[in-house]
This record gives sequence, structure tokens and C-alpha cells, in this order.
Amino acid sequence: MASLNKGSELPLVLYRNTGRNVEKVLPKVQTQTPIGYKSVEVTTQQNGATLSGTCFQPLNDDKSVAVLIISGSGPTDRDGNSPLLPGKSNTLLQLADSLAHYGIASLRYDKRVIGKSKPPPGTSEADMTLNDIAADARRDVRLAEDGSVIKPFYHRS
Repeated sequence: MASLNKGSELPLVLYRNTGRNVEKVLPKVQTQTPIGYKSVEVTTQQNGATLSGTCFQPLNDDKSVAVLIISGSGPTDRDGNSPLLPGKSNTLLQLADSLAHYGIASLRYDKRVIGKSKPPPGTSEADMTLNDIAADARRDVRLAEDGSVIKPFYHRS
């Protein structure tokens, strides 16, 4: 059964057409997903804010490519979930997972007042500006450049 966002279930049945006949394909059920990457929780400070994120680093990484994933508008967390929408979609988590399986590292983080991230003392979500969000993204690019969180992903000439 495939579970949908609102909790309802939909039976998923796949068929393979071999050219001679059509066979029902039974999905392989795994109790533990083999992953070819390590997941590292990251916490940093930026102008009094505590920012938390997750880095997926492929095990066979050759330091060639990485992606900074910035969550969308509103109270969207690093995994792509919002308390304003029913259920969990985990779109950004799935994106990072897929990238890692293709050998691409990623860093995604909770914005200042979302998830495990905290705003500077005495401030709230209403105080957060686009400049703050841009500064946080620049900070994560610097983390990638210096190799302290994920390996560098581009070269400045």
C-alpha cells in the first residue's frame, strides 16, 4: 500500500510486460534501506541565531559536486514539511536522498525559527528579513567552501 499525504492508502500494483505475457511484479520489501552516504547533523551560529541542518555526504564522494538546499517560504523545515499543510511530504529529504545516491552531497537546514533552529535572543519570526535568510545561505556556502561541513563544491578562480 502507498500512503498518501492525508493518511489514506492506495494499493500499488505493478505489472511487467515481457512481450509474451504480463506478470504481476511484487515489490521487494526491505526492512532497512541501504544507503551509500553518511548523514551528519550540523549546528552553527549566525549573528546570534542557532541554525541546525543535515548534510548528506556520499561515501564515494570525490569532492566534485554539492548542493545547498534552501527550504521554501513560510514555516517549511529542512525536509520540506510545513505545519500549515496536512501530512509530511519530505520533498527536500527525498531530493537530498536522491542526490546522494547519484554521488552529489547536499546541505539543507531549518530557517531561523523553524525546526531545531532558533532565532537570536529577543527576536521572533516577525523580525526575520530576507537579508537574514540570504546571510544564512551565504554562511552555508562558506561552510561548504572551507570543507568544515561538506566538501567544497565549486572553485573560485
